[in-house]
Amino acid sequence: MEGPDLIEAALDAGAGIHEIFVDGSALDGRILSLVDRAQQRGIATFTVTGTQLAQIADTGTPQPILATAPFVATGSEHIPRDGVVVVAHDVRDPGNLGTIIRTADAAGAAAVIVSGTSVDVFNPKVVRATAGSLFHIPLCVLSTFDDVAREVRQREGTLIASVVRGGEPYRRASYDGLAAIVLGNEGHGLSEAEVARCERQVTITMAGHAESLNVGIAGALLVFAACESRRGADDASPSLSIKAHERNI
Repeated sequence: MEGPDLIEAALDAGAGIHEIFVDGSALDGRILSLVDRAQQRGIATFTVTGTQLAQIADTGTPQPILATAPFVATGSEHIPRDGVVVVAHDVRDPGNLGTIIRTADAAGAAAVIVSGTSVDVFNPKVVRATAGSLFHIPLCVLSTFDDVAREVRQREGTLIASVVRGGEPYRRASYDGLAAIVLGNEGHGLSEAEVARCERQVTITMAGHAESLNVGIAGALLVFAACESRRGADDASPSLSIKAHERNI
């Protein structure tokens, strides 16, 4: 885990950090505060040079602090029986998967399922892109789409396929019970067979000429709409409304 934001999120979540490495030439107030918190928890901390840090970091220009931690659990027991769940199926780009996890956490989703040939959830780029949400939202990794369908239906849930056209307008859809929103691969989306396995389909209508949206952006719109629908349109939540998020995007 690289950078103060990610390490602070891990400390806040009580993650079992193994050790922390910090660049001795870049000790500012925030870095010192993180080191102090870690030492109070008995986490081993090591002061190294910038050159040494660069040798163990994943990025070319590393931030002045990094840490190692055990993998978070990703078993099927983390799939709930109620709530909005995002399924990232065959999502290959680390930035996209990290964004999906981060926005699912921000929207208040109950879990994220990663399946098929998706990039490893512990890929360093995925971890960085989650901005700490990796430690806040339950994750489940499954091998196949059949596994996803089985686990969701065992919980009496509904599979909702995200499709480019022909689906129900996503803001008018119902997301009651266990609602599993399924996002497909960046290049070809979900296969016809996978869409057929889903009970319902939703579509984000596009007024322009773009063929489709980036899967991370599409996932953000869908999960915020679904979570806000469950909370109710008049909920006095501190989060932005879906229209405000669309404007920001």
